[in-house]
Amino acid sequence: MTVENIQYRDLRGRFLYADIQNRRPDVGATGVVARLSALRVAGGPRQVSPNRSHLKVTGQHLAFEQTIWPESHGAFDLLCVDMDRGSRVYLNNALDVSPTPVLLDAVGEHLLEFEVFAHGFERVGFTVRLCTTAECTGASAELVASDAV
Repeated sequence: MTVENIQYRDLRGRFLYADIQNRRPDVGATGVVARLSALRVAGGPRQVSPNRSHLKVTGQHLAFEQTIWPESHGAFDLLCVDMDRGSRVYLNNALDVSPTPVLLDAVGEHLLEFEVFAHGFERVGFTVRLCTTAECTGASAELVASDAV
């Protein structure tokens, strides 16, 4: 996972993105999509994501699905921590609403559960622990669980 300060459309802040690997030497993964499936905000109860649209492919203009070649990888934008208000978090995804709706606005530790799907491959899930502060630069994230092989 990598974090960078950038601006894309109406989002400006620290973007977190994740590389998804295809370790098979013989088959490309086609129709690869990712989404936020559930979250737990600041110690609250686990809830289904209010926005389950496909996440944006990193570095591709308005792409929400990709092919990952054999023994290669592709990246998805997981979220954006607002540059001006570090407690405010957005998804960069296919939801066609402007301005982009806020996913959460709370200082604390949050757990975000993501899913990745591809034709002919098993579902992959992973959980990210996101810690937000009042300042964007104080945000941190780490992978805490994955069912990837």
